[in-house]
Amino acid sequence: KVPEAKKMPEYYQHESLSTYFYRFNVETPPFNDVRVRKAFSLAIDRQDLTKHVLYDLHTPASYFCPPASGYEHVKGLEYNIEEAKKLLKESGLNTLEKPLIIELSYNKNSNNQKVAEYLSEVWIKNLGIKITLKNTEWKTYLEDMEKLRYQMIRSAWSADYNDPNSFFDMWVTKGGNNRTGWSNKKYDVLLLQSQEEKDKIKRMKIFQAMEKILVEDELPILPLYITVSYGLLKENVNGWHENLLSYHPFKYIWLE
Repeated sequence: KVPEAKKMPEYYQHESLSTYFYRFNVETPPFNDVRVRKAFSLAIDRQDLTKHVLYDLHTPASYFCPPASGYEHVKGLEYNIEEAKKLLKESGLNTLEKPLIIELSYNKNSNNQKVAEYLSEVWIKNLGIKITLKNTEWKTYLEDMEKLRYQMIRSAWSADYNDPNSFFDMWVTKGGNNRTGWSNKKYDVLLLQSQEEKDKIKRMKIFQAMEKILVEDELPILPLYITVSYGLLKENVNGWHENLLSYHPFKYIWLE
């Protein structure tokens, strides 16, 4: 019903501080090779994903952090099939001679399934890699992620507060929210620097350096899109204010 709703005067949508992405288990083949991780990212046309699978609602993203507190994201790895094939070949994987089968895990949800099915078609077409889909209940899904019982797994992250730190501190070595097996000493040092830096401009540049490591150099994750908040809001609603955290306490909202 989204296309119909978009035509209504009551319809609204705006970006939120929430990112939809996949995690790689970097401790096991083939994702212990950064070239394979990069190939998977480069093979995706995120514009096509958001337009044809997600009703053109969400913002395609090859980066990880939304505009928290005015943060400006880095570019990330954009759609480039030839580069993806080149990296895959350099990694030693020859999908023509020996087909590669990857298991993609996700929790039961119609949206998660549509995205997974779309990407499985993309990767078989662009890279010759077959994807098997593992659809599990929420509890099992969380346990598999925490214990690294996966190859690639669906994830999402929403900020607890309006600051890039809410997105970047989760990837520190052995952090409770990391759940990829990934570790990078330079990233850890930059995180400490960002938490000690008082100058906002310098602090944002440190975050950009961290994001470059995360989505351009190392890729323990595969960013897909920034989610939006959307719904229907009548004109006689007062006290409702658009904000990145999608925080709307009902006690401050009233009707004319």
